[in-house]
Amino acid sequence: MAKDWTDQDGRKYPVAVKQHEDRLNSGGSTGMGAWLWHRAKPYTPPWIVTGAVGLAGAGAHELWGNSPWPGVGLTLASVGLTAATWWAGKSTGQQRRLHSAITVAAGSSWFTAVALSGPFTGPLPDLFLMGGASLALTWN
Repeated sequence: MAKDWTDQDGRKYPVAVKQHEDRLNSGGSTGMGAWLWHRAKPYTPPWIVTGAVGLAGAGAHELWGNSPWPGVGLTLASVGLTAATWWAGKSTGQQRRLHSAITVAAGSSWFTAVALSGPFTGPLPDLFLMGGASLALTWN
């Protein structure tokens, strides 16, 4: 049995339901845990990226925390990444393009601040927990 599935851009794809069910059941592990993991998998990438940015920021502070020059480089990199994201998103919709650029600007700004002042300085831990979770949720 095949069903049509429509993606965000309006393209239609046939999905073979039986094949999909067989793939779910062929992993060797069955039950509620496997089903929950299958359902959660599509939502994990933004959370993984958020955690990776947090770890990378703490590591960058160890490398560059005592030097003023990385501040210049990281600021220029943040602006360049945000501009590149805006440019690369020109073929997508306006909402997705803006959302991508805002996400990159927020993440790279937080990374720059943490790399220069430390992950536990001022409001940075709270910004990571609240802002990172909020951005990950907007992508979900």
